[in-house]
Amino acid sequence: MIARPLLVCVVLAVCLVPGRALAQQVPIAPQFATQGPAQDPQKLQMPLRGPITLLPTITLSEEYNDNILLDNRNRTWDLITGITPAINLIWESRTHRLIAGYNFTAELYLRDPTRDNAFNTQNFNLDGMWRASERLTLTLADAYTATTDTNLISPAGVSVGRNRSWGNALSGGAAYKLDDFTAVRGGASYAVQRFSRGELDDSDVYHANLFLDRTLTRYVRGSVGYDFGYFDIEHEDKVTTHTPKIGASWQVTPTITLAVNGGPTFELHDNGDSRITPTVTATYEQTVKFGTVGLGFDRQVATAGGLGGVTDNTSVFGHVDVITFARGLTLSFAPRYSWVKSAGKIRSADNRDIDISSITLPLQVTYRLTAWMAAVARYQFYQQRTAHEIRDTAGNLFAADADQNRLFVGLQFGYPITFDRP
Repeated sequence: MIARPLLVCVVLAVCLVPGRALAQQVPIAPQFATQGPAQDPQKLQMPLRGPITLLPTITLSEEYNDNILLDNRNRTWDLITGITPAINLIWESRTHRLIAGYNFTAELYLRDPTRDNAFNTQNFNLDGMWRASERLTLTLADAYTATTDTNLISPAGVSVGRNRSWGNALSGGAAYKLDDFTAVRGGASYAVQRFSRGELDDSDVYHANLFLDRTLTRYVRGSVGYDFGYFDIEHEDKVTTHTPKIGASWQVTPTITLAVNGGPTFELHDNGDSRITPTVTATYEQTVKFGTVGLGFDRQVATAGGLGGVTDNTSVFGHVDVITFARGLTLSFAPRYSWVKSAGKIRSADNRDIDISSITLPLQVTYRLTAWMAAVARYQFYQQRTAHEIRDTAGNLFAADADQNRLFVGLQFGYPITFDRP
């Protein structure tokens, strides 16, 4: 038991040591990752001398979690030591970009060692772009998360307690420039969620879209398009959605951009049920002296994180990224409020009435101490409230009210290895 206090002391001591700093927010663990492995907001990372860079890292961390089970009826706290090896690949040129990263966290619990596990938390991200010609651009992205915190794999932030689960979202697209003012773009995506608890509903969601973009003025760009969705949810009827969309983006000033798009979603169930519901996405982005700020609103037909059926998912979110306050210091705050609700008379197969709201308030500070060492501290508050109890056939509660505080401090070591083009 000597190793744990020693690790805590080392992490806290380094977090408080002043010194010359370099800034790069890096993925510590999926629940604490806010930026990708290759992002360097202050452009202070060691120079990448070749087109291919391999960035291996290892992170030593301590976390306090006051509600491990995500259930206010049975609050359990613990201190968790984490060891997170990671590998990131960066391959860039004028015509292509490939950024890929994987990490896993070996967790050691102080109060309940039976929860110790080397691979409870895993994360993989891929971001690829290829400019095949002056007119054609192709993109590919993938995001995989495995965790016991079910709210982290649900885009809506719905928690169904502590349960081994994983999710993956794969997407690809193409954009073709017809002329200086017009472009056509299309894409497809596949999102999957899996839960080890048999009573929870796994899901596979497919989307395909096609849009026509047109520059209307120097500052305004419009778009029209169509989105198709197919929902294959375990124990549920298949659902298809058809959404014609119209949108616009407006560069109000050189530092402020507004964007909105939406349209009616026609939802069709295999059992004959149908309805029409609005889909809207709106964003505000601004570059300021200290970094960037943004606000957003999103409403769409989606899933409820293992509870079954399609739902109306509404979220309000924002972000504040501070990158110029001090050399080497970056701060990120990304609050989100989400509301997931069953669609009126259309319920899941077992007639579950879903009405869940959640708030997530994550604050992260990163300070690069040297070219190969960074300190990270993060606090996250999560709250979930359910308007109605949702139980399985045996009477067990699926989604419970939860209030969770998590405090994380970590020390990361990493050094870029560059390769010249063969």
